[in-house]
Amino acid sequence: MVKLFLENLDKFEGKKIKVFACGPTPMLKALQAVLLEHNIDGEISTECAMACGFGICQGCPIEDKNNSSKYLLVCKDGPVFNIKDVIL
Repeated sequence: MVKLFLENLDKFEGKKIKVFACGPTPMLKALQAVLLEHNIDGEISTECAMACGFGICQGCPIEDKNNSSKYLLVCKDGPVFNIKDVIL
């Protein structure tokens, strides 16, 4: 998917676009790198095992890019995040 996106990136030259994606974490990580490199807005829907579903178990953390000592919870703070806000 990321390869296909890169092959067609020139079609979006000069246009304001925003990418919405879901899928396995390695794919989202690769897409995040491309979007950040080309300064394209995007949101990703993350996947993880959620034991409780409302944040008490702390079982679904994702690293917060804006605060290196804090984690966001996929079940409580997500599962959709701006690509600029998380570290995959």
